[in-house]
Amino acid sequence: MKSIKRFLFFSICTVVLITLIPHSLKAEQIGEWSLVQQVDDLFLPDELNEPLASLSTVTAGISLALPLLPITEALFSEMIPEENVILATSYQAAVYAGSLGLVYLSTELMKNSVSRYRPFPSVSEDPKKSFPSRHTALSFAAAAYQSVYLTFHENSTGMVVSVNVSSWSLAILSGYLRAASGEHFMTDVIAGAVIGSLIGVAGGILSAL
Repeated sequence: MKSIKRFLFFSICTVVLITLIPHSLKAEQIGEWSLVQQVDDLFLPDELNEPLASLSTVTAGISLALPLLPITEALFSEMIPEENVILATSYQAAVYAGSLGLVYLSTELMKNSVSRYRPFPSVSEDPKKSFPSRHTALSFAAAAYQSVYLTFHENSTGMVVSVNVSSWSLAILSGYLRAASGEHFMTDVIAGAVIGSLIGVAGGILSAL
C-alpha cells in the first residue's frame, strides 16, 4: 500500500511540474538558442522519412515489450506459481504500465505547452507536437525501468545482459530514427530520453519497494 501511495505521489508531482512549465517556452525561443541549433544541425532528415518513421515505431514497440521478460520470468519458473509470486508480478507489471502512462501524459502536456513545429510539419498529422519525442521517451523509460528492476531482483546473468543491451540499443536506435525521419529535432529526442529515463528509474525503484 505504501508503494502505491509513493507511486501516486510521484505521478502527481510529475504532472503538476510539467503542467506549470511557462507558456513563454515556445518553438521560436527554442530554435533561437545557439546550442540547440548546433545539436539539431548534426542530423538532417533525408528522403526516407516515412519508412524511417515507421521503423522507429517498430523499434519503440519492441523496446516496450522487453522489460516484460524479466518481470514475468518468475511466473514461468514453476509449473504452478505461488500466490505471492503472482501478486508481486502483478504489482511490478502495474508499476511498469503506470510509468509508461506517466511518460505518455507528461510528454503530451509538454507537447501542448511548447508547441514546437516538427522539421517537416507538412507531412505530419500533428505538426506542432515536436518537443519532446514521445517514442524516445517511452523507449528510454522502458530501458531505464528494466535496468533498475534487474538490480533489485535475482535474474539469470544471461537475462540481465541480453535484456539490458537490447533495451538500451533499441531506445537509442528509436531516438536516432525519430530524428533521421524528420519527425523530430535532435533536441526533441534528447529531451525525450531524459524524461523517459527519469520516470523509468523512479518506476523501477518503486517496483522493488
